[in-house]
Amino acid sequence: DDFLWDWVLSHQELVFARISPEQKLRIVSEFQRRAEIVAVTGSRAKDVPALKCAHLGVAIQSGIEVSKEAGDIILLDNNFSSIIQAIETGRLLSDNLKKVAVYLLPGGSWSQIWPVFFNLWFGMPLALSALWATVFCMLNDVVMSLAVITEKPERDIMSRPPSIHGKDHLLNMKLLIHAYLFVGNLECFTAFFCFCYYWIDNGVPFYSFVFTYEKFGLNGTTPYTMDQLQSMTNVAQSVYYCSMCLFQFFNFFATRTRYTSILQHNPFW
Repeated sequence: DDFLWDWVLSHQELVFARISPEQKLRIVSEFQRRAEIVAVTGSRAKDVPALKCAHLGVAIQSGIEVSKEAGDIILLDNNFSSIIQAIETGRLLSDNLKKVAVYLLPGGSWSQIWPVFFNLWFGMPLALSALWATVFCMLNDVVMSLAVITEKPERDIMSRPPSIHGKDHLLNMKLLIHAYLFVGNLECFTAFFCFCYYWIDNGVPFYSFVFTYEKFGLNGTTPYTMDQLQSMTNVAQSVYYCSMCLFQFFNFFATRTRYTSILQHNPFW
């Protein structure tokens, strides 16, 4: 029996005619046993068991109430071609949410938490003030995320294979590695380089603001007063913030396309 089902379901196109509700349910179950994602359409009472068992049950508005209760999606226009539009919209929403995550994680969390760690561990002046962190989260992140979430679909959105239920997640390991270890580290340490370069370029040696903690400016290694150092700290924090904004600007254009080439997907509109 299993061998026969393997042979039957190995075909790409199958037509089952005049089948009973039990047989329809058996077909759905056999596909699911072979790790296939099954969608079933129906509008009558005999379709209810298969609609309930399938991964995705699609009912129509003109069908009976029992079928609409068993289905996961109801086609209000009674047009099965709307399923294609629903799949494309769902894939677009999933893609755009992933793009928002790739954009937000490097600057919204990674590049903002490391200045605190460097301040605690290495005794450096705080590279990003609470004010600039708030401005970045409330202004930069919100505005750019709204632009990313309304991104148009890429050209290959309907040619990709479907997601595997239980295996494909919104935030997978590949996305997190790209967001944190690649983009996040590059953005964070580039901003730190600009932060340190500002101090060194203004005559404050690197050793004079590392491992100083609360004694920064009191050890006599800098020619500036405490008021001048406080003013320079504010400027250095602004340098770190501007570096993050500039890097996130390029990260925004890089995340607009995840599958197709940027030459095939216009990066500006």
